[in-house]
Amino acid sequence: MIFSEIKERDNEGLAHLKEELGIEDIFIWANEKVSGWDARLVWGDWGSRRRVILSEGNVVALNFWNMKLDRIPKAIESFSHLQGLNLSNTGLQKLDLGNIKNIETLKKITVAYNSITEINGSHLDKLKNVISVNLGCNQLTSIDLTPLSGLTNLENFYFYENPIEQIDLKPLSNLENLIRIALGGNKLAEIDLSPLKEISSLEEIYLSGNDLKTINLEPIKDLFHLKVLFLDYNQVSSFDFKPIINLPIEDLRIGGNPYKEIDFETISKMKSLKKLYLCDANLSEEALKQLDVLQEKGIDIKCR
Repeated sequence: MIFSEIKERDNEGLAHLKEELGIEDIFIWANEKVSGWDARLVWGDWGSRRRVILSEGNVVALNFWNMKLDRIPKAIESFSHLQGLNLSNTGLQKLDLGNIKNIETLKKITVAYNSITEINGSHLDKLKNVISVNLGCNQLTSIDLTPLSGLTNLENFYFYENPIEQIDLKPLSNLENLIRIALGGNKLAEIDLSPLKEISSLEEIYLSGNDLKTINLEPIKDLFHLKVLFLDYNQVSSFDFKPIINLPIEDLRIGGNPYKEIDFETISKMKSLKKLYLCDANLSEEALKQLDVLQEKGIDIKCR
């Protein structure tokens, strides 16, 4: 890609970025089919050498994957059309969003696979167009979600595999566009789902791989768009599925918990259920016999 084909402001920004990072070249991927920025097209399929993604001469995504950083580069503030920012696997230990606070076009922030123990998210509320935040696979033992409360267009929140034992979801209660919340692989000992009860847009909730001993599903009984519910590999000895019997759940995962009996009669009344994950469940012989009823309904059951 010839730098002269890039809009002047972004061309200057790339020059500043190279200087700040001390690198000689930046690999660029131009795709004029990208309208604004299509996450499926340009985020899930670009390797570590594709550092910059262009659309109509504008820099719309920056990928710092596997580059060693100690902060978010200041030069990023030059890109007024930036929509995607990947800071994963960069070795960041502290996350300060000050250098991107004025990029109003930003839609996706991914900061996974780092060693972050501290976040200054005080500027997040200015990024009104953000639809996805990924803080997975870091070293956070606590987090204040209050800065997310202003992201009214947020659709996806990923906060998985952090050594955190508790999390307050109240700041998310007004995010009326939230579709997916992923909290799997943490060390949560308890979870209050009440703040999610008014988020009617929610379709997927992931709580797998925590240390939860009880999960009260009553607060989410009115989430009539909920399709995916992962509760597997916790420490739950008993589930009450009656509150969610009328939800359109298609994929339910409850394996890897220490229960011996399960209310398959209630589960069988979930009219939309297509997949039931029971792997590593210590079910009694009597409970296993009840699976025939579910299989007759065409439900795909995974037991081992």
